[in-house]
Amino acid sequence: MLGIRDGRVDRVRLAWGGVAHRPWRARSVEEALTGIEVGGLTETTVREACAAELGQAHTQEGNRFKPAMVTGTTAMVLLGLAEQSQEVAS
Repeated sequence: MLGIRDGRVDRVRLAWGGVAHRPWRARSVEEALTGIEVGGLTETTVREACAAELGQAHTQEGNRFKPAMVTGTTAMVLLGLAEQSQEVAS
């Protein structure tokens, strides 16, 4: 979920399924992105926030792809939601 108000990210709610033994609420990503200007919501800022969240993740041989997968998916979805929000506001 991405909420935008007055040109800033007002709310972000992220839960990742299928990347851990239970759904993973990405609270540090939410905190990192909340309050930034919509123009500052870029692939780089989302990837950096995800990297900080996933920095302590422990992977094994069969699931080493998951941090990159969830990071790319998160960036794609959040940027898409931001774009849709801008189109609605216009």
